[in-house]
Amino acid sequence: PLYIQLVNVFGAHHGFEIIEAKLQAAMVKINGGAAGSAEVPAVAAAEGTANADKTKLVVTPATTLTGLLNLVTAVGNMHRVLTKSFLAEFGPPFLDHARAVLLELSLADIRETPVESLECALNALEQIALAHYGHNAASGRLLDPLKLEVALQHLRCPFLNRRLGGLKILSELVRRGENS
Repeated sequence: PLYIQLVNVFGAHHGFEIIEAKLQAAMVKINGGAAGSAEVPAVAAAEGTANADKTKLVVTPATTLTGLLNLVTAVGNMHRVLTKSFLAEFGPPFLDHARAVLLELSLADIRETPVESLECALNALEQIALAHYGHNAASGRLLDPLKLEVALQHLRCPFLNRRLGGLKILSELVRRGENS
């Protein structure tokens, strides 16, 4: 199908590596390092030619947290067509980087980020974790503390609409706990 071809082309052009590099660069920025740029694997300047010049592709971080969350959501939407071997290689570092970004949200980030974008990103991370780890304790140990911490971050926020978003995330977590 066309969707699988689209995902394959995205992967062939190092799309997954670029997204992972953006998450890494965001972590460098959050942790007080340089504004950050990360290198991703060499990309052939002219694929298919014998003397294809391999150049480093430099990726700057996404300008906003919402941009990063949209990238996480995009990868989550592709989880059904990704192979197990690819998920085994890409899944854990991607989940770790995305988790680290979400755990380091500042009050300004929380205020500027739509709650819907955050919810979509959390759901995307859940889909990737379930595709990689399956429905077992490993995915729960990764996702439940993350969702709880994000909800608590939002509940501590001075803005009412963000506190309500935190309550929504927390109530979904409790509802899921009741059903399991």
